[in-house]
Amino acid sequence: MRVRTAIAYSLFIAFIVVLIIGPACTQKTEAPGEIKKLKIGCIMPFTGAASVYGEETRKDMDIYVSLLNQSGGVKIGDDFYQVEMHYADDAMQVAPSAAAARKLIYDEEVTAIVGYFGIGYSVVAPITNADKIIFIARSGADIYIDPQRDKYVIIGLPLGQFTLNQALVALETHPEAKVICWTGPEGAKEAISVSADPVDKWLEAEKGVKNIRIFYPPATTNFVPYLLKMKEQGAQLIYNGGTLLDIALMAKQCHELGFKVPLSSGSDNDIPILKKIAGIDAIQGIIGNQTAPWELKKTKVAPRYLEMADKIRNKFLEIYGKTMPHFGSFVIGLNQTAQYLEACQQAGSTDPDKVMAAFKAGTIDTFIGSYKLTGIKTFGMPISFGYPCAMAEIRGEQSVYLDEYPLTDVDIWFDNLIKYK
Repeated sequence: MRVRTAIAYSLFIAFIVVLIIGPACTQKTEAPGEIKKLKIGCIMPFTGAASVYGEETRKDMDIYVSLLNQSGGVKIGDDFYQVEMHYADDAMQVAPSAAAARKLIYDEEVTAIVGYFGIGYSVVAPITNADKIIFIARSGADIYIDPQRDKYVIIGLPLGQFTLNQALVALETHPEAKVICWTGPEGAKEAISVSADPVDKWLEAEKGVKNIRIFYPPATTNFVPYLLKMKEQGAQLIYNGGTLLDIALMAKQCHELGFKVPLSSGSDNDIPILKKIAGIDAIQGIIGNQTAPWELKKTKVAPRYLEMADKIRNKFLEIYGKTMPHFGSFVIGLNQTAQYLEACQQAGSTDPDKVMAAFKAGTIDTFIGSYKLTGIKTFGMPISFGYPCAMAEIRGEQSVYLDEYPLTDVDIWFDNLIKYK
């Protein structure tokens, strides 16, 4: 299962007597005596079917780091650091993920790996933990976190938890929908079934919503047989965990079949791509992830992050001559880079043990809210950030904000479902 979508920026306030640095935002007003380098790694798909996510997120991350460095760098303890991003391609596959981690750690000498949303957690985490490299990844039905082994892992994207909350936004904005169909590539079928039963029971008991699940083979382009099956089983809302291409093709074929049902997903509403594949009429009403910091209404974002987010989108417009096509980077690459820098600044050090202590002890500001890490009940250790779970609907040529169902505490999600296990 994948995640789609993106993530992180910041700013600072300085006074003459006391210098207050806005963590992970911007840093200094006078030249330091010595500037060090802070090497951060990022593993994403830059080739293959999911490469669009990696390529678009990298653009935003490069802008963020450039802005940080132009402002003087990041102040950690008594030192200023220029940030260097080092990228490695996993092609959204397992074996390349391990090779990418080794390259970043042994060849590039990074201190952290951020932005990972691939499917190779099981091979990357042992490598990063053995070398005390901070690894900021995602959760999900395909990820097993070992609290004894994964001492240097942070879940910066709680995919397994926010999927339910995103679906709740879609259901609440379509109260007529009493049957939800969960769909996606069948490779995720076995892993999802382990955690899906309590979700089914909770939705039926608490929300009066029936669940059905219909999966399709990877690389499917003809969704008609699956859509007909969904229609036969009474689906009134579809939540697709597949790629942006899957969502576009499914929307197009729904439109051609005359199957009028809300289509929701965890991907951003990248209207130019969706429109090119499916046509503007077919994509009307698609409900997608909406993580633009400036549009969040139930989630409080620190002012310095709102300012940095504005700088990023303005710089993007200046460089590429167009507005940012989606905001997924504010969830993945940008956000997790900022998460790491925030923790380093709170620790006053890049020492991995001190950084992990800062993650576990403090409240970390991010592009999508401020969070005190939780997850002791869910994962066995407090290592997961929350998530705003905001969604938007395509209306005309715009993606219009609908609502949020914030995941403020991962363990609340666990507590809600545990009695249905």
